[in-house]
Amino acid sequence: MRRRDPQTDSAAVLLALVIIGFAFILGLYSMHTLYFVVLALVPAAFAAIIEPRGQRAATISIASLTLATVTPLVLSTMLAGKQRDLLMSAEAWSFVGGAILAGLAIFLCLPAAAAWHETGRAKRRIEALRKRQQEIEETWGSEVRTTVAR
Repeated sequence: MRRRDPQTDSAAVLLALVIIGFAFILGLYSMHTLYFVVLALVPAAFAAIIEPRGQRAATISIASLTLATVTPLVLSTMLAGKQRDLLMSAEAWSFVGGAILAGLAIFLCLPAAAAWHETGRAKRRIEALRKRQQEIEETWGSEVRTTVAR
């Protein structure tokens, strides 16, 4: 069994302590808000469980967009001074659902888009090389062409 890097372990412990601290502060404000945040992050946790270690692209895309959506909702509730029940808010859940779907779309579409872009770039490079070879042949003659390139 491979030993884990102590620096990775300490980073994980620090992240866990920060998350527990935020959860404690949020729980002191309102347990309903804490439940909302935990339930909103369930799809990201599910993605983290499914994906193998070192390949957490879906987890990162879903969790980051979900957190970016949940943070303003929670802060606006906390700063407004009135208790807004996010658990029962259809508007809040529609924002969270949209963020989850957007994270999933990024995870599914980005590799295909990157491959499509790289394929086009490779084709353009091949055409440029063929054009350059043709220019060299015109300058130096057909002796510079090998049978492999045809």
